[in-house]
Amino acid sequence: MKKSDGGLTIPLSNTATLILLCLQQPSHGYEIMKYVEERSDGMVTIGPATMYRSIADFIAQGLIFQLPTEGTKKEYVITEKGRSLLEEQRKFLRLLNKIADERRGEI
Repeated sequence: MKKSDGGLTIPLSNTATLILLCLQQPSHGYEIMKYVEERSDGMVTIGPATMYRSIADFIAQGLIFQLPTEGTKKEYVITEKGRSLLEEQRKFLRLLNKIADERRGEI
């Protein structure tokens, strides 16, 4: 496992990866939870406690930031530091796919 500048270890959890992927565009927590559940056909759900704990941790680590608030919904977006971490995760996922493809016929 590789420690990143953000204090997180690559590979990231699936939940962390999904949240950061969603925050490439401004979004709020409930919107992310709903999107992930719908796109995964219910296979992946992110509960409110996990969502908001992750958001707080990501803000503290400088991976995302909260946009100026209008109304009651808080929107967040990924920072350059977060994008860099996400790119490391993408490289790791590509490596997993490459190994899976190479080993497919050996099982």
